[in-house]
Amino acid sequence: MRRLGSVAAQMLMTPGPHMIWQFQEFGANQTTKNADGSNNTNPKLVVWNNLNNANNAGLCQTYRDLLALRDANPELFGNESSANILLNGWAEGRSILLSYADKKLLLAVNPLVDKSIDIFIPSEAGDASSLRLLAASQNTSPVIANGSIALEPGAFAIYGSEDVSSAIDEIPSDYDSTYPIIYYNLQGRQIAAPVPGQIVIRRQGTAAHKVIY
Repeated sequence: MRRLGSVAAQMLMTPGPHMIWQFQEFGANQTTKNADGSNNTNPKLVVWNNLNNANNAGLCQTYRDLLALRDANPELFGNESSANILLNGWAEGRSILLSYADKKLLLAVNPLVDKSIDIFIPSEAGDASSLRLLAASQNTSPVIANGSIALEPGAFAIYGSEDVSSAIDEIPSDYDSTYPIIYYNLQGRQIAAPVPGQIVIRRQGTAAHKVIY
């Protein structure tokens, strides 16, 4: 399921229009082919029960984050943006760098299933220390070090310059400080101690927002 999220990231972080096939954001496995190999265009079921599975729900959240990034930064995906796509084979990972004026958005993907790798940050992305984490595969904690992004097997991470609008909320002012702060992971499970850089749901009283810890 993590690799399906990385496939979605590569599709949706590439400029131009794209189509999401029926319920692929749920991880639906309904066939699109008939026994004779022809296309099955019959209506597909809305597989809401897939969201009861933490992995499928995480994939759906990945699609939400990716679409929110596109919606918040349309200039990065338009005709006047530039895209530097690096396909360095499986062993060195893949990256897409989108640029518009001073805005930079970098997608890094580890296509390997058996080991973590470090993916080089191109110099065109600017100072690596100034990049912000905008989205990442579920249950992963990407790290920037020595000019590279360390990614777990099958994972992706998206970083952006300070002027790129994030799909993740800043901590708002509507929290009620009389209530304790509770953190949840993206699958809705409460966690006692988030790690720095982890994307979590922060709840305090009736207010809940997705934030970077």
